[in-house]
Amino acid sequence: MDSLATDSLRTDTLKKESTLKAPVKYSARDSIRYSVSGKEVFLYGDAEVTYQDINLKADYIRLDQATYQLYAEGVPDSTGKIKGKPVFKEGDKTYKADYIAYNFKTKKGKIREIKTEEGEGYLQGKNVKKNPNDELFIKNGIYSTCNLDHPHFFININKAKVTPKRIITGPAFLVVEDVPLPLAVPFGFFPKKNDRASGVIFPKYGEDRSLGFFLREGGYYFAVNDYVDLAVRGSFYTNTSYGLGSFMNYKKRYKFNGGVDVNYNERKLGEPETPQYLVTKDFFIRWNHNQDEKANPSSRFSANVNAGTSQFLRNTSYNVTNLIQNDLSSSINYSKNWQGTPYNLSVGLTHNQNVQTGAISLGLPSATFNVQSFNVFDSKKRVGKQLWYQKIRTGYTANLQNRISTIDTLLFKTNSLKNFRNGIQHSIPVTTSFTALKYLNISPSFNYTEKWVLSTIEKRFENNKEIIDTLYGFKATREYSTNVSASTTVFGMYPINRAGIVALRHVLKPSVGYSFRPDFSEPQYGYYKTYVYDSLGRTKKYSVVEQSIFGPPGAGKSSALNFGFGNLVELKTKSKKDTITGTKKILLLQAFDIRSSYNMAADSFNLGAITINGRTVVFNRINVDFGANYDAYTYNRTTGIRRNQFELKQNKRLVRFSSGSFALSGNLNPQQKQERKTTTNPADEEFLEYINNNLDDYVDFSVPWSLYVTYRMDFNADARPGVNRYTQSLLFNGDVSVTTKWKIGFNSGYDVQLKKFTPTSLDIIRDLHCWDLTFAWIPFGTRQSYTVNLKVKARVLQDLKLIRRREFYNE
Repeated sequence: MDSLATDSLRTDTLKKESTLKAPVKYSARDSIRYSVSGKEVFLYGDAEVTYQDINLKADYIRLDQATYQLYAEGVPDSTGKIKGKPVFKEGDKTYKADYIAYNFKTKKGKIREIKTEEGEGYLQGKNVKKNPNDELFIKNGIYSTCNLDHPHFFININKAKVTPKRIITGPAFLVVEDVPLPLAVPFGFFPKKNDRASGVIFPKYGEDRSLGFFLREGGYYFAVNDYVDLAVRGSFYTNTSYGLGSFMNYKKRYKFNGGVDVNYNERKLGEPETPQYLVTKDFFIRWNHNQDEKANPSSRFSANVNAGTSQFLRNTSYNVTNLIQNDLSSSINYSKNWQGTPYNLSVGLTHNQNVQTGAISLGLPSATFNVQSFNVFDSKKRVGKQLWYQKIRTGYTANLQNRISTIDTLLFKTNSLKNFRNGIQHSIPVTTSFTALKYLNISPSFNYTEKWVLSTIEKRFENNKEIIDTLYGFKATREYSTNVSASTTVFGMYPINRAGIVALRHVLKPSVGYSFRPDFSEPQYGYYKTYVYDSLGRTKKYSVVEQSIFGPPGAGKSSALNFGFGNLVELKTKSKKDTITGTKKILLLQAFDIRSSYNMAADSFNLGAITINGRTVVFNRINVDFGANYDAYTYNRTTGIRRNQFELKQNKRLVRFSSGSFALSGNLNPQQKQERKTTTNPADEEFLEYINNNLDDYVDFSVPWSLYVTYRMDFNADARPGVNRYTQSLLFNGDVSVTTKWKIGFNSGYDVQLKKFTPTSLDIIRDLHCWDLTFAWIPFGTRQSYTVNLKVKARVLQDLKLIRRREFYNE
């Protein structure tokens, strides 16, 4: 075909009589050539053709104006490598190929060596046809969630049809690292939506020392709709033990979100028909529910439930943190406030459980009605400064409690219902504050408390034993106390001007207070009685409401003087980075507090313990906490008796060291747990927000190492002979990137007294780009086992170089 002219860097528009709905625009960087007839246009170098929402780029494009046909392909460079291969865009779809033939009028096309993104995966095909319905017909193709040109794994497809909503294939089989696997299907169906899709949850493989080989947490994931999904899982062991579970996740944007996780496990240990044979049956329920703050500003409902049999975690979990967990707690709360008024109401259900002892406490229900504090004598029409009496404030709180404390195995027994303790407590505080002598803050207060209960007790001595009778009926107790405190703040600056240190800054916060409470065990109040408790006729005082849920009024008169000193110490040093002040502050002591009290009404031990507590941060990453208790009275370690005799008189010293503690904690790598800012796909923004809120659930390959250490030592100088005077614990966890693709994670601790390691786990993680492989090993202890887990990663995790520790449905 001949040409009449060559024009470099030209842009033109095809406008001729046709049935096209818009002009066809074209341009090229190197040159544009026309045929003799003028019906064909040849574009060279960064060629581009645009028609409506269709855009085609390639290094060579031929446009036939008579048939509305265009052809595009790359061209070889000086080394013979093909460059400038066609990139075809139609709407929000992009196709990359070696060769494209397309008709503007019919919207039909033929493509060779196509690659396009379809939903969460990538589709490649050798020979492809496209019809006007935006459907592709592919022969000899592959489908994968790996975005490489040569993916690590793929499903080999003989033929397929791609529609806007789904991919339908003929016979297909799995290929991993170019090795065909005997996993084939006669046909395939893949949804293309970017949201969640139903599918099989591949199990973890491993071996447990007690239960044998296992396939764990395999099942099926149901993407029910845009608001709800469901995962059903099962675990099976070669000794016939098994576990079943389901997890439902729900979310409605701007309304609420949550999840429900229910699990049941049956474990069989030992050989049947032997004394050591044991069958355990455990269940566990987790439920969390959160209401969006924008859904209803005046009321809110939330739930965080963790409940089950006391040994569930120890019998079934392979997580080291769960193995050492001692307590479980749950709460379900509803709160309501009446806008424009000081009233608010909160109703809740609570649950606390010790998995070691099986002790359980349930609050069914608890309710609090509160009137927010308000100024009693002030007026909205006041003009000028508040007078002292206009600063007097009061409020009101009513607290209803209905609680039972028992053992989990006895919880649902009929007699346990009689053990509920209940009552209502009313509290009215009266407070005010004012400044005296310009710098002294004075805060007086008065507190009134009234408690209502529906039963009392009566004790008596009969047949050489103590008998407690319960008397049902309404009983009210009343008590009050008063307090006044004074505090101020003193600033001190000590110039140094040496070695780059400008000054030492000291902030001192002294405080002193006085509190008074009558002795409510005196007979005129009627809250306490006496009874004979032995055959010798000796008597003992008790409260008729001592078993009530709120406890009895205070016994013994209190007239106490409280005093303390708060301290903060920091250095002021020179800094070239601060161009305004030229200095920076280095914190030496974030807090150093000294507290004690003196009860003038007590008949002995008037001076209370002297407590010292402090904390600081070292190198901006290590938290240091320490504390000590000192006693001014003598103590005999052998007998364990504290005497009402001052140490100064007996041992010529002011105080005696009683107990102390010291703790270090922190992540030694400051790069750990940095927030992730971007992702390559806007559809992943919601998942990105979840990642930033749960960074502990992910392994970060961009951080070479991390180490979180917690060390604590407690010393009890008053311990009896033969009892350990100190305890030490060391916990540490972290990970190390051996290479850019290999990471080793660990979680362990060391018991200094027993001189052995606490439950330990070791994770070896391999980043396989689109897959991740995890080998989890618990080398010793009751949960000694290993687990192998291979699963496909989400696209956003590949972008951010993260690997998720937990399954995706387990959110």
